Amino acid sequence: MSQAMSGVCLVIFLFYMILGFVVYHKCFNVIYINLMKALKEEIIGCAIFAFIATWITVYFWPIAAIAIVTAGVSLASKVKNPSAKNIIIVVSVIFAIAVSVVSHKLKQEADGDKHEATSTTTIQYQEPSTSSDDSTSAAESQSNEDNSSDNNSAAGENKDNSNSTTVNQGSK
Repeated sequence: MSQAMSGVCLVIFLFYMILGFVVYHKCFNVIYINLMKALKEEIIGCAIFAFIATWITVYFWPIAAIAIVTAGVSLASKVKNPSAKNIIIVVSVIFAIAVSVVSHKLKQEADGDKHEATSTTTIQYQEPSTSSDDSTSAAESQSNEDNSSDNNSAAGENKDNSNSTTVNQGSK
């Protein structure tokens, strides 16, 4: 995910967190007895709400866009000032478009990452050529000399090498 997309997701998350806080205080009459504990619980609750709402917005962006426009129109219907109604509707439509574009791009990036992760790589094996070039036979003879010098060991010992394994077998 690019940095710009992460920033937009953070803005959406913060928007939903503030929205959750406002809606919570509109629905319930809150009296604080222990302020720090109550604020901590409200912040945690709003963060959980914001996480779920952001996830739903990103993965189900058409539904989220319709819900944002519907919420904007219903909020605008409660306002008496006609210019404020227009501003609320325009802001909700712009927000819905922004959420749709960003969520669609995030979904495409996620689908692209899944496709790359499941793609297979084909490895072809070529057998060494058996041409009678002088350079090839010289390289093979040098390799054989190196292997024979590595394989010399004391009688009765086993030597394990990356090129070969030699085992001395005793007579019975």
